Formats: sequence, C-alpha cells, structure tokens
Amino acid sequence: MKAIIVKDGSVLYGEKPDPIPESDQVLIRVSYCGICGSDIHSLETGLFEDGHTPGHEFSGIVVATGGEVKGLSPGDRITVDPMLNCGECDYCLEGEPQRCEVLDTLGITSDGAMAEYVAVRSTNVHRIPDNITQEEAALTEPLTVAIHAVDQSGLPDEKRKRTVLIWGGGTIGLLLLQVARLYTEKVAIVEPVAEKRELARRWTEFVYSPEDFWDIEDDLGQPHYIFEAVGKGILIQNSLDLIRKGGTIVVVGVHTEGVETDFLRIMYNEITITGTYANRRDFPRALEYMSEGKIEVKHLISNIFPLDKCKEAFEDAAKNKKSVKNIFKIG
Repeated sequence: MKAIIVKDGSVLYGEKPDPIPESDQVLIRVSYCGICGSDIHSLETGLFEDGHTPGHEFSGIVVATGGEVKGLSPGDRITVDPMLNCGECDYCLEGEPQRCEVLDTLGITSDGAMAEYVAVRSTNVHRIPDNITQEEAALTEPLTVAIHAVDQSGLPDEKRKRTVLIWGGGTIGLLLLQVARLYTEKVAIVEPVAEKRELARRWTEFVYSPEDFWDIEDDLGQPHYIFEAVGKGILIQNSLDLIRKGGTIVVVGVHTEGVETDFLRIMYNEITITGTYANRRDFPRALEYMSEGKIEVKHLISNIFPLDKCKEAFEDAAKNKKSVKNIFKIG
C-alpha cells in the first residue's frame, strides 16, 4: 500500500505492506487524515523514528473484519479513537483511559492512518452519522480533545454563566471556542493571525489580537476560565495576570520548556491550574455535536492534499500561519 513514511526528520511517500487485521480488528480503507500539531512537533523533535507512519485524525471505510468483531461490517463509514489503552490498569478501570499506564496511540507510538489502509481494534471504531461527511469526520479526534479539556475545567458543571478566554485560534483553539459556547456566550479568543481571527468571529464577537487582549477585562471582566492552546510559557504568565480569584487555567498546548510561575499568587488567589490530554472516550458525543449542528468543523479545513504531496502538506502546516487544518485525501 501507499503510505507516508518518516525518514531523517522528514516525510516520504512510499510503500508498506498491507496490514492484516487480527481477530478483534477491522481493516479500514482510509478516506481522509489530518495533520496534527503533535505530528509536526514529533517530526521536529525526533519522537517519530525512521519508518514510522503518522496519522491519528482520520475517517475511512471498513473493508474487512476479524472473526471476533461484532457490530461492524464492510462498507461502514467510520472514524477511530486512536487511544489504544489496556483496559486493565487502575486508570482504565477508573474510566480514565487517557491516563493508561501502557497507553499506545495510533499514529504516535504505533503506525497510523497516513496510508491507504490501517488495521484497528474494533472497540475503537465509531460509525459516522449520515449527515457528516468523510472530510468532517476526520476532525472528530481534535474535537474530542476540546470536549475533554472543557470537561476537565469544570465549566459544564457551573450553574451561572461564566467568562472564558482562549489563547490561540488554531484547530484546538477554535474547537475549544465552539465547545465552551455550548455553556456560555461570554467566550473570548486571542489570536495573532488576522485570517484566523476572522474565522473565530463565526462563533464569538469577542476576538482579540495579542496587542489588544487587555481590553477583555473592560469588555467581559476577568475570566473565570482560561484555556492555553498554544504552548508558550508567557501565556501562562499572562493567564495568571488576567484570571479572577478562584479561576481555572487549563493547559492544552504542548509546552517543551519549563515555565517560571508565581506560586504565592496561585495560593493567595486560590487559582487552579490543570492539564488535559487527549480524550476520555468522547467520540460518541463529538459525533453527536457535529450531527446536530452544534459544532462546525468544515470551516477549519484549510487545504486538502493528495498523499504524494506529503512534504508540501507538512511544510504548509508547519510554516503557513494562515492554515488551520491540512488534511490528506487518500481513498
């Protein structure tokens, strides 16, 4: 089969053997697969070894099923939760699969879906509602990341309308914006790129550049919740300056360097800082939100590339600040 293959910190278009599904797996013909910021980060830092095939945000069609598989048939339109947790450790038994002690993630720690075919255990496969396209379904996984982050913050449990600030108007930031809007109208976002700010205005009037974000306090008051979806330490410091007493800061972005923090202020002001990772089996809810029109993902797709244009697609995703989400059309 044709596949994207990592080589010397870059990507190549090449050949790999077709996967053979095990008894509890389904064989999927990949339709679309997105490039995630973590894919770029893993390439740049050497996390991906030579020979690896990335891809954990995707949709496809079932073409074959193992003997033990039930409830799925060839021809089913599907998307896949890439988290292959063990199901047996304390975290899994407590309903926190994203914290699994031996978590394997499709496309990150094992070969993924930037290929014509991929074999996946059936329990991670979710059928796509009829009114969701294959392109849109490829963004289910990043939507689950936003859903889990908002859940982790505690915002859905609030009885009063709260103010939310989001740093970053990339894929995750714009999805956080839409998910937070399900719970409150007072959601602001800060983004340096004008085109992304314009896109954010589809879902909120409170859109700011890094030069005028202090106006948020005049417009909305101090935020109760702040989501950092960029991965820059200065934004943690800015969050501490902006957050109201008793507020919550959620770290969603990937931080590769340490952050110097004023813990005395955190203690005095009773500020909560929490991290969030992947999702907590949120695919059914994500698909429901898309199917019911509560969340729009199609506007986030900036470019669609064929698989053999992998170098161009990754370069654009890494360097073109106007691009939100680049995806591959494969099958």
